[in-house]
Amino acid sequence: MNLDTPIRSETDPVVFASLWQFYARQMHLLDSARVDEWAATLAPDCSFAEDGITELSFSATAIEGLERMKELAHRGVAEDRANGIVRRHWIGMLNVDSFADKTARTSFYAMVAVTEKGGESRLHSSAGRDLLVRGEAGWTVRERRVRRDLLG
Repeated sequence: MNLDTPIRSETDPVVFASLWQFYARQMHLLDSARVDEWAATLAPDCSFAEDGITELSFSATAIEGLERMKELAHRGVAEDRANGIVRRHWIGMLNVDSFADKTARTSFYAMVAVTEKGGESRLHSSAGRDLLVRGEAGWTVRERRVRRDLLG
């Protein structure tokens, strides 16, 4: 299975609830700067690609591997802390297709609120797709693709 596998319209409600909980926990960990715990929500062979995020030095080229993701997340958290920036990630409109081989493909909308010193906030919206794998410790992201909503 890959990110191009078609999505079914119905998902087992227990699986659906477990995925919502996974995303809530993952975003809380990242927003709380608990990077090592957040990294445990990623598969060792994970890849991540996000287009349109030039200010974070990301590109449509995938970032490969857990250690690289941890390095970039630690750096981002440190830069935000040094600059007095608070980020809040919000996942919504989750669509899920679960499979018997303990994998799930999801699509979602994501919002990131970025609040700077003084309280001024910006909101960034995007659409994402994940390929998740369920192991002994729960769901992990094997592959994530995010497309930021760009205007103009």
